[in-house]
Amino acid sequence: MVKISRRRDVPQPPDAPRIRRRVRFSPLQALGILLILGLPLLALLGVFGESSREAEAHTAALRVHLRYPDRFRFEQIGELLLFVDNTSSRPLDSVRVEFDSFYVNRFSQVTFTPAAEQAYRVRLARLEPGATGLVAVELQGEHYGRHRGAVRVAAGADTAALGLSTLVFP
Repeated sequence: MVKISRRRDVPQPPDAPRIRRRVRFSPLQALGILLILGLPLLALLGVFGESSREAEAHTAALRVHLRYPDRFRFEQIGELLLFVDNTSSRPLDSVRVEFDSFYVNRFSQVTFTPAAEQAYRVRLARLEPGATGLVAVELQGEHYGRHRGAVRVAAGADTAALGLSTLVFP
C-alpha cells in the first residue's frame, strides 16, 4: 500500500470565501416576473374570457334593451340580442332597426333573425301594445381590436339610439 503524504512546501489553494447567498433582480426583471405571475391570476379572474354588456333606451312609445358581446376571441361567435317593447297604448305598424355598418363590417358570418331587408336593417312587423319584438344577430370575430358602433330603433317619429363596443382579442 502506498502512502501519500502532504508536504508543507507544496502550495495549496486558498479556502473558498464565505459568500452570503441572496437573489437580486434588476427592476426590469422584477417587472417581468410580476407580469408572468400576474397573467394566470388575471385569467383565473376572467379578464381574458368572454363577457357581455347590456344597454337600454326609452322613448315615448319604445323601450329598447340590448345585450351584446363586450369581449370575445377571434373567430368565436357572439350573439347580440335586441328586445323592443311597445310601451304605448297603440299598435306600432313598423319598427325599423338599423345597425351601424362600421360596427357590423368588423365581423364575419353575420346572421340576422329576422332576416335583414337591406344592409344591416331589420323591420319588425306590427307590435301590439305591451308586445316585445326580438332581433338576434350572430357575429363571428374577424378583426382584432375594439369595435364601436350604434343601433338605432325607430317607430314613426320615435327614435332610440344605443352605443355598443366589442373587443375581439386573439
